[in-house]
Amino acid sequence: MKQFITRIIFLFLCLLTISFILSEIEFSDEFIISKTKNTNFEKVAWSLNLIKNNPEQIKGAVVFLGPSLFLTGINDSLLNLKGIKTVNLAINHVGNETMLFIVSRIKDLAPQEIVLYKSSNPILHSHKLSPLLFKPSELYHSGQGLNFYLVQHLFKRLKLVGEYLSFSYFKTNEVIYQSKSNYGVRINKKLCNDYEKIKENSHQKDETMNLYQNKFKYSYEKESTSFITKINSIKRRILDCLWFETNLYNAKSQTMFVSKIKEYCLRLNIECRMLYVPSIKDVESNYAYKRNYFRNTSYDLEIFKFSTYKSFDKATLWSDFQHMSKYGASVFTNKLIDNNFFKKEKYHTTIKHQ
Repeated sequence: MKQFITRIIFLFLCLLTISFILSEIEFSDEFIISKTKNTNFEKVAWSLNLIKNNPEQIKGAVVFLGPSLFLTGINDSLLNLKGIKTVNLAINHVGNETMLFIVSRIKDLAPQEIVLYKSSNPILHSHKLSPLLFKPSELYHSGQGLNFYLVQHLFKRLKLVGEYLSFSYFKTNEVIYQSKSNYGVRINKKLCNDYEKIKENSHQKDETMNLYQNKFKYSYEKESTSFITKINSIKRRILDCLWFETNLYNAKSQTMFVSKIKEYCLRLNIECRMLYVPSIKDVESNYAYKRNYFRNTSYDLEIFKFSTYKSFDKATLWSDFQHMSKYGASVFTNKLIDNNFFKKEKYHTTIKHQ
C-alpha cells in the first residue's frame, strides 16, 4: 500500500511538472488576436494591432487602461478632435492583469501618461483573459498569490496550449486583423425605462459594499442591539477580512499588479495616475449610510474624482446601471476637460479631489 501511494504521488508530481513546462509556452500575438477578434474581447486584438502597426499613436499620448467602464465612459475620439492626443485601450471585464499586459507592451513607446481605472472596491477575482495573456511564471512574478486562482490559471493555460499548438501546426495563412480607424465608444443604447428602480437597486448593492464603514450594519440595523444583529455584523466582518486581507481571494494579487505598473512607470519616467468613473449608485446627494465612491488600497496612485456626480442623475446618460451611454461618455469626457484633468501634473501618490 505504501509503495502504491508513493507511485501515485510520484506520478502526480511528474504530471504537474510536465503541465507547468507546457504552460510556459509563449503564445504569439497572432494567436492572441485570433482568439479575441470578433468576440467580447475584440479590444485586445485592436490594441495589439495598433501597437504593432501604428506605435506613433502611443508616443506622447494619454493612454487609458481599464475595463468596460473606461471603454464606454472615455470618448477618445472626442478628445483627439479637441487636440488632446489620447488612446483608449480599455478591455471588457474587470481585472488589473489586462492593464499590466498592455503597459508591458507600450512602456517603451513613450506615452505621455497612463491613466488607470480605479475600481469602487478591490477586485476579488482574475480577469477571464489572464491565462491567454500571461504565462503562470509571469503572473506569479507580477504579484499573483499562491491560491486557487493561480491553479485555475494553470489549467486554463494548458487548454490554450493545446489550441495554440494546433493553431501553429495547421495555420496556412497569416491572421490579419481588419482594424477600425478609431475604436470609439460602442454603446448607443440609452437607459430610459425603470431608471428610478435601477437606481434603488444599485444603492442596495452600494450599501453592502460600504458596510466596512458602518460597523458592518445596514442602515435598518443601526439602532438594533439584538444578538442576531451582532452575529451578522461579526460574520460580515470576517468575510470582509477573508475577501480583502488574505490570499484566499485575489484582491491582494490585483493590488500587486497595480504596484508592478507603478514600478514600470517610475523606472521609465512615465506619468501614471488613476481615474474614478462613476456608476448610477454615485449620482445621489444624500445617503442613509456612510460611503465613499471607492475603497482605497495601499497601492493606489493619485486618484482623480469629482466631489459630486449629481449632474449625472439623468437616464439619457446611462446604458445600464454602471455603463454610460454614448451621450453620457461625451458629457463625462467634456467634464474632464473642463476640470483640467489633462493638465500635465507631477507624479505622486496622494488623492486629488476635484
